[in-house]
Amino acid sequence: MQSVTLKEIEKYNFKKQKKPIKFEHGTNLSVPLRTSYMTYHKNKLYIGYFDKVRGGQLFAYKLNKKGLFKKDKMQDGLALPSENWSTYSQIQGISFDKNDILLSTSYGDFNSQLLIF
Repeated sequence: MQSVTLKEIEKYNFKKQKKPIKFEHGTNLSVPLRTSYMTYHKNKLYIGYFDKVRGGQLFAYKLNKKGLFKKDKMQDGLALPSENWSTYSQIQGISFDKNDILLSTSYGDFNSQLLIF
């Protein structure tokens, strides 16, 4: 997982620099090995994936005030999730509002769905 700060993005000028922005922060995650969707909500990074055969998994990683992975949630240099859940298959998006979790499903040319919990 690589990241840049908002300050770094705001001061970056492609027309002047003519090269990709450099990542300043990086952390390896213990799970998942693949990512289908991701979002940030209330100092946690939510990362999920799905497998057509085995369903899906959603992992929550606690972040510190700077938006970096918490050092106490590390093992062998890998960030560990603070929570994880089994999910439906074909989840490809997640969002939060005041009271609900919204999950979007989609796969190929089939109809998409919005699941609200």
